[in-house]
Formats: sequence, structure tokens, C-alpha cells
Amino acid sequence: TDEAVEAIAASQHGRFTRAQVRKCGGGGSLISARLRSGRWRRLSSRVLCLPGAPRDWLGEIWTARLHVGDDTVVSHRSAARLHAFPGVPRSTPCLTVPAGSNRRYAAGRLYQRGDLAPGQVVRIDGLIVTSAARTLVDLAPGVSRSRLEAWLDHTTAERLATPDELVAVVRLCGRSGKPSLNKLNELLAEYLPGSGSPQGTLERALGNVIRLAGLPPGVAQFKHPG
Repeated sequence: TDEAVEAIAASQHGRFTRAQVRKCGGGGSLISARLRSGRWRRLSSRVLCLPGAPRDWLGEIWTARLHVGDDTVVSHRSAARLHAFPGVPRSTPCLTVPAGSNRRYAAGRLYQRGDLAPGQVVRIDGLIVTSAARTLVDLAPGVSRSRLEAWLDHTTAERLATPDELVAVVRLCGRSGKPSLNKLNELLAEYLPGSGSPQGTLERALGNVIRLAGLPPGVAQFKHPG
């Protein structure tokens, strides 16, 4: 049982649940004995860990997801940090749970969503996370245009999503009644091929360099020949 639990913990940042211990053949008496001996540690009413488990932000995310349930998805600012969006600080774990769920987790923030499509989730470090495109849509209503533009630049530059993929997610979520997506729609309109506008802050910065150098302005979104 100990070996099976340790194998599970190795893939979950050193963490595991009481339910997983039971599936490995251990019961309440075994759990109590391991906790008394210090071989395992208690992180929440449902989550345990090995003594050497990292006590870091990623560990907090793992603890939250294991506590709330396997059908939850890391989302919002937690997902933004996992996607390496610039300027996203550490925050309490954010998870999306199935619609109608009455689950609680005092150390995190839970969101109920019924419109999370399968194509809007990815796996990062073993965690199920909202895709970069869906994360942008979730966070768009509450951030400034400049912050949203920086995240959009990051998403496209790192090839986490294309502008067309982002537009598809925005349209799908817009039909589901998600509010305040006007800023994101306006920015995406500038990114789409054929708009004749520079794509984000980097291309606008390049335009300034060209202008200051006294060179011709060039053509934005020029179609690649071939």
C-alpha cells in the first residue's frame, strides 16, 4: 500500500487523497498510523502528503484540486500563471467546478461553469487547466486593456493560441452570456489577418522604430507571397 501511494504521490506533487489510499488497500487505521509516525502529513480533511512534498504555490494548486475533486479544472488567475502570462502574481487557487456544484474550499476560489468545452482544457505539469484562449476570456472582463493586450501578445507569440482560435472561443462563450468581452473583441479585430492594423504592442513598437529611423512605414498584414 505504501509503495502504491508513493507512486501516486510522485505524479501529484507529493500529494494524495484519503480516497486514493483506500483504493490502494489502506483504511482509516493505516492513515492514522502513518500520520502519527510522521510518514505522512495532513494538508486538508481530504488531502495528505509525503514529508518531502514541496510547500510551494504549485503544491497549493494540487492540494486544492485534489480536495475539491478530479472533475475540477484549474482556471482564471491560477491558469494564467501556469500559462506564464506576464505580470500575474501568486494568488489563492482558482478552480472551475461543474455547474450546480455546492462544493466549498476555504483556501481557494471556486467558479461554476456549464459552458467549458472539452477543447478548452489542456494539461500542464499534470494538472487539468483551462486553455490559454479560455483563460483570456475568463479574465477579460476584470482587467485593463493594456494588461489584456500584453496577455494576448504572450498567447500569440508563444503559440498558445492563434487569433482565429481565440475568436472561436470568444464567440462560443459570448453565446453563453459571458459579459464584458468588448475589450477582447476590439483587440482581436486588430490581430486578424487582413485588418491592415499592427498585431499588438510589439508590432506597434516596431512601427515607431521604423518611423524614427526615417524609413517608409511598410504594409501591415501584408500577405505572404506563396
